[in-house]
Order: sequence, then structure tokens, then C-alpha cells
Amino acid sequence: MSSRLVLFAALVCALAFPADAAEHGFKLGTAYPGTTFTPDREDVAVSNGQRPGNGLLLVVLPAIGTAPSAYGRLMHAAADDGGYHALALDWVSGFETDARGTNIFYQCDHEPCFEGVWQEEFDGSDQVPKVRIGPTDSVLNRLVKALTYLAHTWPDEGWGAFLADDQPVWSKIAIAGHANGAGEAAYIASRFTLARVALFSGPLDSTGDGPDLKPASWLSAPHATPASLWYAFGSTRDTSRTLNRTERYSINWPALGLGQPLNTDGLVPPFNGAHALLTSLAPCDGCTPSNMTATDQTPLDAAGTPVFRPIWDTMLGIVAGN
Repeated sequence: MSSRLVLFAALVCALAFPADAAEHGFKLGTAYPGTTFTPDREDVAVSNGQRPGNGLLLVVLPAIGTAPSAYGRLMHAAADDGGYHALALDWVSGFETDARGTNIFYQCDHEPCFEGVWQEEFDGSDQVPKVRIGPTDSVLNRLVKALTYLAHTWPDEGWGAFLADDQPVWSKIAIAGHANGAGEAAYIASRFTLARVALFSGPLDSTGDGPDLKPASWLSAPHATPASLWYAFGSTRDTSRTLNRTERYSINWPALGLGQPLNTDGLVPPFNGAHALLTSLAPCDGCTPSNMTATDQTPLDAAGTPVFRPIWDTMLGIVAGN
């Protein structure tokens, strides 16, 4: 076959089958020399191989100490099948026991501590004495800096569509938060009208214990993002001796307007229309009930597909087969 025919055949294939999603790993400290980000783990970005895609960006806020790269399966499900751009964003949580703060979860036994923590995480404003997160390390600054870098470095991938006047275009952004990331995601969705909200293994904001357990008051306050766009997913096995997440789901998710949690095992989408979803499946060896809902510790079927893909698709508004 002549070289001209080879090139023509390659062009036909490229037109018939969209390119695979492009994945990029980068550190903000490297992208912006002279600016110190703490922590500075590698962010991960995936641009969908479909054109034009769904026009939305999925921002993933990891759990404490979990690297953005741990959410590869979730991000590729969003990009490959849902047409999303996806960005797993490193961030510093005021719940971390490092030089920037203390374990605030066990100290927020009063109002409005929780909401103050999430606001300081978001914009770096000084809200809670034991949390020290400046504007540079805030979620807002990290998100703007990451999108700016992506738009400048890979201009043909469409990252610039999610910024306007150096601010996120919230109406084009869906947020997925895991564990403490779910708390921050819920807070952002309460302030801005987002395209979608996916909460994994959280949020846990509550005071008291046992029968006296109460959801933090900010959870039931009016939210900018309509309740119809919120989803949450957790495990009934997430009941360690020190932190029973499941009992917190039962009060926090209804407070957010999601209704009582529904066990999805044996059910198929749309899961009776429920927005608060649970599983009782056992985690894989070496995995945890909290991590299995969103990270690459998620259980796989015989074909290597995440068992929770139907749940992820429902949470992200992905219609199977499209």
C-alpha cells in the first residue's frame, strides 16, 4: 500500500473512532515556579476523547492523604463514557494533623465550626483558629491555577471553557468529593450553582454521639445547587470503632435534602429514584469500606469493570450506551 493510501486509511479511522482520553499529571509547584503549595502532590487531568463531549468539568476532591491519582477509574468513567473533562485536585484539609492544622473533626463540637473550616479551605480566609490555610493553598486558588495551566499547556483540549475572568464557571462544573472532600464539595455546592454534586463516604459534619447525634446546622441551610442535582454514596460497613460513618449518613444526607439512604445491592438504575445510596458489599482484600466507594480500591467484576459503575453513572448523569 502506498504511503498516501496509508495516510488516508489512518485519517478515516481517526474520524470514525474518537481518540482515547488524554491524561496529564502535573504539580502546581512546578507549573508555577516561585510559588509554594503545601502539599504539592501531582494533580491528574483527563480530557475526554469525544468531541464535543458533554461540556462539563468534573472536579474530584480526594480524601485526607489520598493522592489524586487514586481516582483513575472514576475519572475515566466520567471522561470516556460521560464526555466529561475531569480534574483530580490536590488540596490541603484542615482535618489533617500536619503543620497546617489539627484534627478539626473531633474539635468541631460547636457551631459554626464546620462551616468555617470549609470556607477557609475554599478561599483561604481566616475562619477557624486551628486551621491555617492561606489563599495560595485554598481550593479556589488551586482550581483556578490548575485550569489556567491546563488551558495554556494544552489549548486544543478545551480546558479554557471552565474559566471566565480568572474564575471558575461553576455552572459547567460538577464536583465529586470523597470523605472530607465530600464536606468541601457540599460546601461549594451550597454557595454556587453547580452542574452536579457527587458525595462519596461523606460529609460527616455532626455533633454529639449515639442518640444525641445531630447534623451540623449548615447542612440543612438553603443551597445554591438544587437538591435534584445532589447524590451521595457510602458503605454500610463503614462503622469503625472510632468513627461510625454510616450513622452520620443517616442524619446528614436527609439534612442535605437527599432523603433516607437506600441500599442499592441487587437494584439497577435509577435505583428507585433515590439520591442517597448505600452498599453492603465487602471491600477487596486490603481495601477499606470508605475508599471502595470512589478510589481505585473499588471492587471489579470478572471483566475488570468497577462493580459500582452503574452507581457512578447515576451520580454523574451518565446514560449507559451513549
